Amino acid sequence: MTPMAGIGANTALRDAELLRRRLITVAAGDRELLPALHEYEDQMRKYGFTAVRQSLRNARQAGSANRLARGASAFICAHLLWARSAVSSAR
Repeated sequence: MTPMAGIGANTALRDAELLRRRLITVAAGDRELLPALHEYEDQMRKYGFTAVRQSLRNARQAGSANRLARGASAFICAHLLWARSAVSSAR
């Protein structure tokens, strides 16, 4: 995963939250451990591969000789950073 737009860090946090929810259901006695872990892994793979593709796409655009692609990548990254800071300050 490239460091573009913090996708790797955000995906890791999403992984941790999803796993936490599955383990809570196990601790509560609502699910068995192995099926809960399998469900976690299945969900993680679906959004994880999407995140990797997006990260690679962003990295290619940032390193592109195409000025329009670089500009679009910079614009998206700047707006993602702004949105994150707006959400953080609203909490």
